[in-house]
Amino acid sequence: MAKTSLEEQRKLLGYTFESGWRITKIHSSSGTSTGGVYSMCFDVEKDGHTCFMKALDFKQYMSRSVGKGSDPMSCLQMMIDQFQYERNLSEICKEGNVRKVVYVIDSGQEFVTAFNMLVPYLIFEMADDDIHHMLDISERLDFSWKMKSLHDVAVGMYNLHKVGITHQDIKPSNILQFKDETKIGDLGCSSCEGLDSPYKERLFTGDHNYSPPERSYNWTISDSAKQKYQTDCYLLGSLIVFYITGVSMNALLYKHLPESYLPDYYQGDLPQIRTYLNNAFAAALEEIKMSIPKIRFRERLLQTIEYLCSPFPEFRGHPKNLSASHGNPYNLERFIASLDLMRREAEVLVFEKK
Repeated sequence: MAKTSLEEQRKLLGYTFESGWRITKIHSSSGTSTGGVYSMCFDVEKDGHTCFMKALDFKQYMSRSVGKGSDPMSCLQMMIDQFQYERNLSEICKEGNVRKVVYVIDSGQEFVTAFNMLVPYLIFEMADDDIHHMLDISERLDFSWKMKSLHDVAVGMYNLHKVGITHQDIKPSNILQFKDETKIGDLGCSSCEGLDSPYKERLFTGDHNYSPPERSYNWTISDSAKQKYQTDCYLLGSLIVFYITGVSMNALLYKHLPESYLPDYYQGDLPQIRTYLNNAFAAALEEIKMSIPKIRFRERLLQTIEYLCSPFPEFRGHPKNLSASHGNPYNLERFIASLDLMRREAEVLVFEKK
């Protein structure tokens, strides 16, 4: 798939947009993580502030879309619609005072002569790092830090749900660290009640490496809104697994399934492999347990993962919420309280070691 090369991107270094943002360097995540598949990422400066710019890689987008027979002008409109959608989601978050989420602080589009193309862009506050990279390079992050970070993510997801947004793409590279605070980034794949999404025809809009089993197997539920909350539950649980083991829930779950029942091969219905999925899930949980130090909240942490990551969506969520006669069965408040308690207990353990 053709994409804008680093050499071509360097033509933008030093370029100042009409809005006053000047491109200072190509961001290290460009084309790989938080920016998205069809984005170019840059560090930009304005009035002494350094921020993160996500600019749509029109060349790569057009290469994919036109290669599939799409009309170039339709592709251009779809590209702009996607950027406007993410900006509009950010505005909903601002109006709803949604905490622990990264907002768009500026946006625009400009024809850049050096590229001979329109460049739509979004400006975000600059994070210190993303969780995928942080956990990859450091073995010194203790459980108290991990529990606090996960608590921040759960709060962010809860606040998104309160304004009718399901994220749908929670993964390590979309979780960003700002000094002592963790925030959720990249709302571009999110779904929002009352807002027309450019991805509404897709069953799953996030990264398929992290998609819940029902999405990987193309099983559908008649209530699409419910399914999106179930997806977010699974993604949060999978993120907890990643913090503990360094791999996703899917990696562990499918590791314990016979090859013929993996999503790439199996074409049958859910009931036929329910036993195999249950067994694989139990084996995955046991493997996760072995990665958790023998600390006082070990079983509670494992139980949290079990509640969130059931391979069967109807069982995801806290049992007390699922059995309640009213309210949102996928409310994350109980998980937030549990993660906060585990954070405080982990902090005590760190203090006791000193």
